[in-house]
Amino acid sequence: AIEAFNGKNVPDDLPLTISQVQITTELVREKAKTLVKNVSKGQKELTNLDSTKFAFALEEYLTSVKAVALNSTDQKMGFRLLSQAKQVMDKSSVLLSEATKTSSKPEDSTAVTELYAAERDVQVALDVTLSDLRKEKDESVDQLMVIREKMQAILSELNQCTENNQKMGQVKNLAKSCAELIQMMKNISSEESDPSVKEQLFSSIEQLTNAVVDLSKAAKEVALNPNDEESKEVLCFAIEQARLISEQSVNTIVRRKMADQLGLSAKKAVIATTDCINESKKALGQFPGGHREMEDSLTSISDAVSKLEQSADYFFQNPSSEAGYPHLLESADQFLGPSNRLVEQATSLLGQLTCSKMSQRLLDTSEDMGAAVKDLSTQITNSESIVAMNVVQSATNELNVLKSPITNTGEDFSTLKVKMINSTKEIYKISQEILVKSRTEPEKIGSLPVKLASLYESLVEDVKIALANDAEDETSKDATLWVENLGQSIVKLIEYTRDHKMDPDSASIVMDVGKNAQYVGENCVKVLTALNAASKRAQVLDNVSSELSGLASDLETTIMFASAGTMNPETEGESFADHRENILKSAQVLVKDIKDILTGTTSSKEQLIKAAENSVTNTTKLCEEVKTGAASLTSENQQAQVMLLNTMKDVSASLGDLIINSKKAHGKPVDHPAMLEMKTKAKNVVTNVTHILKTVKTVEDENSRGTRAIESAIEAIGQEIESFNSSEQPKASSTPEDLMRANRAMTQATSKAVSASNSGKQEDIIAVANLGRKVISELLTTCKAAAFASENVEAKDEALQNGYELASQYQNLLNQVMVGVKHPSKESKEEVMNISRKIAQTVTKMAKLSEKLKGGDWVDPDDPMLIAENELLSAAQSIEKAAKRLATLRPKKEISGQATSDEDMTFDDLIIESAKSIANASSSLIKAASEAQKELVAQGKVQKKTLKGSEDGQWSEGLVSAAKMVASATHSLCEAANSLVQGEGEEEHLIAAAKQVSKSTAQLFLAFKVKADINSTAMEGLKTASNAIKKATDELVKAAQASIQEEPAAPVVKVDIFKERIEAEARVLKLEKELREAKSREKQMAQTPQRSVGDIKRARDAEAKVLKLGKQLEEAQNYVQRLNKKQYEGNEMYSVSEDSGDLLVAERSTIITNRDRKSIRALNNAGNVRYMLGTDTE
Repeated sequence: AIEAFNGKNVPDDLPLTISQVQITTELVREKAKTLVKNVSKGQKELTNLDSTKFAFALEEYLTSVKAVALNSTDQKMGFRLLSQAKQVMDKSSVLLSEATKTSSKPEDSTAVTELYAAERDVQVALDVTLSDLRKEKDESVDQLMVIREKMQAILSELNQCTENNQKMGQVKNLAKSCAELIQMMKNISSEESDPSVKEQLFSSIEQLTNAVVDLSKAAKEVALNPNDEESKEVLCFAIEQARLISEQSVNTIVRRKMADQLGLSAKKAVIATTDCINESKKALGQFPGGHREMEDSLTSISDAVSKLEQSADYFFQNPSSEAGYPHLLESADQFLGPSNRLVEQATSLLGQLTCSKMSQRLLDTSEDMGAAVKDLSTQITNSESIVAMNVVQSATNELNVLKSPITNTGEDFSTLKVKMINSTKEIYKISQEILVKSRTEPEKIGSLPVKLASLYESLVEDVKIALANDAEDETSKDATLWVENLGQSIVKLIEYTRDHKMDPDSASIVMDVGKNAQYVGENCVKVLTALNAASKRAQVLDNVSSELSGLASDLETTIMFASAGTMNPETEGESFADHRENILKSAQVLVKDIKDILTGTTSSKEQLIKAAENSVTNTTKLCEEVKTGAASLTSENQQAQVMLLNTMKDVSASLGDLIINSKKAHGKPVDHPAMLEMKTKAKNVVTNVTHILKTVKTVEDENSRGTRAIESAIEAIGQEIESFNSSEQPKASSTPEDLMRANRAMTQATSKAVSASNSGKQEDIIAVANLGRKVISELLTTCKAAAFASENVEAKDEALQNGYELASQYQNLLNQVMVGVKHPSKESKEEVMNISRKIAQTVTKMAKLSEKLKGGDWVDPDDPMLIAENELLSAAQSIEKAAKRLATLRPKKEISGQATSDEDMTFDDLIIESAKSIANASSSLIKAASEAQKELVAQGKVQKKTLKGSEDGQWSEGLVSAAKMVASATHSLCEAANSLVQGEGEEEHLIAAAKQVSKSTAQLFLAFKVKADINSTAMEGLKTASNAIKKATDELVKAAQASIQEEPAAPVVKVDIFKERIEAEARVLKLEKELREAKSREKQMAQTPQRSVGDIKRARDAEAKVLKLGKQLEEAQNYVQRLNKKQYEGNEMYSVSEDSGDLLVAERSTIITNRDRKSIRALNNAGNVRYMLGTDTE
């Protein structure tokens, strides 16, 4: 048949032969289905008969294909058809083999599955051949998109309709569009060969038909009863159902159609590429030395073809799989590069072939492959573009629904605003990139427009949630309109980009791409502007609520000042009567604002915002009036001030909650949970305003304001319990330790309540009311936050239950106290005691639950014993660091393996060695102290867990203080030694520091003796370390004092002996005065208890100053004696060197300088300064 392509035969009627191929193709399909269907019966004779019929159908099919190939004027098409027919024959052979195998064991599910897969492969191979013969284009996708656009326009009109007749007309148009879609789906179903796809289409047709019927019924009900709200709700639901089902149906069909076309193009590309690979391998035989470029190209294309064929097979075998289409699209995209390289290599190889027949065959297969690859590329572009436009149009339709069930993820408008702005900015960025490339490099635009689809979809989702509660607001409508316009411009941009890929040389299409990219950018700017306006509008009520919360916080601060007794009127003689009327008037105005807020929730958003803004203005005014009125009561009526301020704080806080709930309830039905919650909050605000009115009238009445305070506190606690029991998440975080502290405060509040009940004094009752409401508020807030933070579900539920019980019991306690105040009786007081006992029991349970909330590994960071242990370890580490630092100050290098005797050491060597010994001994002391503490706990002499203020707690605090003193003194010792060696300090500081180390060590030792066993191992360690420190410090003090005595006086030369003598005597008098003052200061510091590290440092400085002044005074006195002696002996004050003749003038010095100290000279002479500075070259 292939040899007949020589132009000698006379072409028959080509359309007739093509029609014959289509007929025989359907015959093969039918026989294949019959074969597969009957194989499962297990009758081999029937299977053999069906196989024979299938073979005859195949023979007729092959004859018809050959006829088309032979009669076609396009030789390449003939070769392509025959290659595709060969694929059909190969797949049919597999089907016959599977049928024979399955007929012998029909119960084998694996064999049956493989049989159906083989039958599906035959069907796909037949579709590949038919797709080449069909000249008409499949218009179903375009028709579906037209129907969708029509429905989108109808939905948009429905949203804007205000008259009932107009709305009914649009509903009718929607029903007509749905009917068109149903007919379209029926047509597509009749052409579909896959049973599973047909079944899916039938299901969609049935659902959409039912939706249209429901839509028609709902429209008739609204037409008959245009004012019936329930009928309108049903109609809105029917419209939404029709939209959703039609949207899903269109998306499914379009996706399936595009996927089928891509799969067939992939199959054809595989066949054509396989032919080209085979011819290329034959051509390579003409090159004995090989052809590396072609060989590399064949290797890469072979892998790409294999992956593409596997992806296509998986897609056709699993048409319902969500992963099939994306995987096929990815494989097809990866196939394009290697396939294009093979075409290039085959073209370059043509001129090098000697066999013309081989050259022609390679040319034909490479051209055929090039066409198949181009078709595949087109299908990829179409698929990506159609899917992207599908996503954008579906998202746009979401904006046009009248009533859409939106699931709010809990994000507020501010969070959503950030996400919306980011999405819009990304869209703008990509559009500008497309615009630039359309003018410079249009071929590099690529798939940039397709990326806009997912960004736009994300934007629409956020816009829907953000504007759901304010859909009728003008700013929300503007934002929705511009987002919709943005979607339409994105669709146009994707369309023009697709057209550009189809016709890259068209200048007009490139201009359209750039123009639409510019439109997308402009719409992005308008969307951002609209979103900002909507954001400001949406957050007005949030801002109002924040202002009210700020007022409540400000009042809390004012209550603190009032509790401290510092709140007094600015004008002297001012009385509360001057403010009573203003407070009452402002409160009445606020009640009117609350009514307006309630009305605003069922009317327009504008009215609600106006009422809320008025309420915050009037609340601020009332707040100032109440604060001024409270100040006029003076600090003598401190509890009355707190009571009045508390009632105002309740109003501010509850009004803030009302504003937030009114925002949630706006536009909701009367029986909606948000509306019911809002009414409860409104009742709380009115109750709190009523309390203000009552409090204002009774605050000056000493006989009744206690009762008034308790009533207000009981109501406030009730509202706190209500908030505690709500499903709202806690606004702050708390730890189990916070809960323990709040729980301990309950004990104090209960005790004061019992005392107030016994005394019956109004001041005590007011104080209890003020304290109780504060303690309960903190307890409930902390309890809820700590419980929600716990991972232990059981402990969480128990904590919430106990928190509720505590608050309820205390509320009951205040009620009973109020009963006892109004009607004093023995029974009333007994009931108060009974309730207090119940509270004590609940407090105990809450304390245990707090431990449970912590978890097993938790330790109390405030436990004095734990603090003591940590501080002891910290002190030991601190001393070790000081010792290491001191070790770096050695004035000489130690020679390894060579011992140095004390006689060979200079004074500075001895200073450093002594300080190091003390530091090491201090470190050992602290470690021994830590071990001693653990030993005491193990022996039971000290509790493992202690409370602050207890005996063991005070002992632990004293232990920590002593350890810190040892560490601080050791640090000072090291610093003094450092300064002395470097020539910047004095021996007196070193002596004082050493004495302080010895003193603090003794204090630490005594602290342990109070609790420890004198014969214990730990005490032995402490004693040894303490003695070592005492011995080392004594030696250091002796060495330093000896150094002071050995320092020679500086040579002194005077020009005027009388003037020098006067100055010397004046200096003696001055030093005597300073020494007296220093001794007085030292005595004063010695008599003062040293409780902190700062006290120790000041005492040490005073001691060092006395030593220094004493030394200076002694030197000054000696100097005066020398002056007197020289005056009488007639000594000259100048001496001239006989050798040089130079005048040697010795400078006067009343204090020995570091330069002249023997220790420093010895250090310099030894070369240790050079060593310390790193300049020693030895």
